[in-house]
Amino acid sequence: MREKNTYPDWVEKHRSKNREIKKIKSNYYLYERKTVYDKETKKPKKISGTYIGKITETGIVKAQKRADVKPVEAGYPVEYGASQLLDMLGADILANLKEYYRDELAELIFVIGKIGVIEPSPFKRMSLVYSNSFDSVIYPDMKINKNQLTPILRELGENRAAQLGFMNLFAKGSETIVFDGTRLVSYSEKMDMNRCGYNHCGIEDPQINLLYCFSLSPQKMPVYFKANAGDKTDISVIKDAIGESGTENVIMIADKGFGSDENFRLYKENDIDYIVPLKRNDSSIDYGEIENKGIRAYTGTFTFNDRSIFYLVQQNIVIEKKKGRPKAGERNYKVKKDLIITYMDQTMKTKEIRDYSRRMTSGRAGYSLEDLQEKETAMGTLTLRSCVNMDPQKLYETYKEREIIEDANKAYKHVLDDTASWMQDEKAYQGWLFLNHISLMLYYRLFNPIKQKGMVSRYSVEDVVAMMKRVRIQNINRQWNLLAGTKVEHQKLREIYPDEIYQIMEVVPK
Repeated sequence: MREKNTYPDWVEKHRSKNREIKKIKSNYYLYERKTVYDKETKKPKKISGTYIGKITETGIVKAQKRADVKPVEAGYPVEYGASQLLDMLGADILANLKEYYRDELAELIFVIGKIGVIEPSPFKRMSLVYSNSFDSVIYPDMKINKNQLTPILRELGENRAAQLGFMNLFAKGSETIVFDGTRLVSYSEKMDMNRCGYNHCGIEDPQINLLYCFSLSPQKMPVYFKANAGDKTDISVIKDAIGESGTENVIMIADKGFGSDENFRLYKENDIDYIVPLKRNDSSIDYGEIENKGIRAYTGTFTFNDRSIFYLVQQNIVIEKKKGRPKAGERNYKVKKDLIITYMDQTMKTKEIRDYSRRMTSGRAGYSLEDLQEKETAMGTLTLRSCVNMDPQKLYETYKEREIIEDANKAYKHVLDDTASWMQDEKAYQGWLFLNHISLMLYYRLFNPIKQKGMVSRYSVEDVVAMMKRVRIQNINRQWNLLAGTKVEHQKLREIYPDEIYQIMEVVPK
């Protein structure tokens, strides 16, 4: 005969003819019990009925009926972390926009600028990105679909004075300014700036010459841009851009395509300071001493990004004919001195030799031991020509800032390219360039702390955005609840943005 389960007295007192007790783990539950007729066995059978409640020492905690349970009011989870991080890092950008634009428009510019960093999108997807972000809560009812944006872009594009006023707030006080140019292909027949011109890729499609100005100190960031006709060279428009931007201490950091004698003449005629890398086969570079003495030919060294950089200073004397007729007793020429400095990165040299050797041993045509021996002297070298009065290390470090500028351009240029081909209105296009200027400013707000903490090799801006996009927020019963990614990710980012990450992860909005 099966023994009956016995439970503590405070449990057993609830047992009766029509009730039964069930023990689940260490808890006790009370159910109704009823008897039914089993057709197969033709005998009565006892079965469990409705759940009554949980048995405790103080009594029964009754089960709630469905009618007694209040429905949960839950909103859709939206992106929170990345948009809030940019909100904090770019607070001054929004404040300065409001100096030149009405509040509603300034906020729209700022939100679109953030989208350009968090999730670069063409117009047709921008509204979707906005609606799935916490920005739609703190900046509600924005006119952000394609049809609504077009007149706003025209308004931004035709008001160049407001753009310049805003940009000048950031250009003031900059100790060193660098100009950089890029070209955007565009096929719109309604845009007068679309002109066929040569670019470094050898493409002669209709294009726009976009000139950018970056501040290197006290803070690295873009401070000015100007779009020009595609058939104009960077040099021909820089002087006008310097005057329009109101910047001082300007340096043109060019790429190797600008190292021609004609360009150096234009630099000097327009009083533009420059740092230009020379091609390794440039006749201005003297490899004789390096070839004879090897590493002993270099006259100095410094460390850059944990690499040893050796340098050899060469001096190039430029003789120019003076404009106009000279006065009695004066020479009709003037002498200027350009520095030509050859740098050698031993790590890069080893890599170049290794890569060449692999191609040679694999039997690739055009690679031979004799050719390697001939090129070995120049491998790992970078030669800069400049009229700027800087010591060799400072000159090298300033030139290397160009790499950061180019990386930032890549981060958002595909968005510009997407729109450049279909944008029909030149004013609207100018407005769109301004929105992308805000995106680039915000990009640097994320990048600079990574650089300052020495974590560039570990994290990129894209890594930070990807991690912070995982921090989402959901409104449940009119209360915001944080839906965060892994704890490890947030602790990593606290090293880079300590105050901002604390605010995002610990202070949930009401």
